[in-house]
Amino acid sequence: MGEQKIHKYQLIVSKTGVHFKGRYYGQYNIELLAYQGKMVQLSYDPDDLQKVYLYDAVTFKLITIAKQNQLIPYGTVTEESLRNTMRESRIFRRAAKQMQKC
Repeated sequence: MGEQKIHKYQLIVSKTGVHFKGRYYGQYNIELLAYQGKMVQLSYDPDDLQKVYLYDAVTFKLITIAKQNQLIPYGTVTEESLRNTMRESRIFRRAAKQMQKC
């Protein structure tokens, strides 16, 4: 049914993003770096839990649309999925180092 968003949850951003309904979102999301340890407002489309919308808890300004973290079961890793995850991790680590320098 698409784009029906429910605003209702306040969550704290951790190093692995946010945890919502047994799933993790935004682990390698660069926009969330500045919000680690801080409260955010979450909204979602109940028909599409592949992504969530995260807003600043004070201003309610959209921070990012965070996709669900990829969980790869042990022993079933494809070379392509491993390569993609490693690439996302590298990009994220570089951005984190840049933010620490500022």
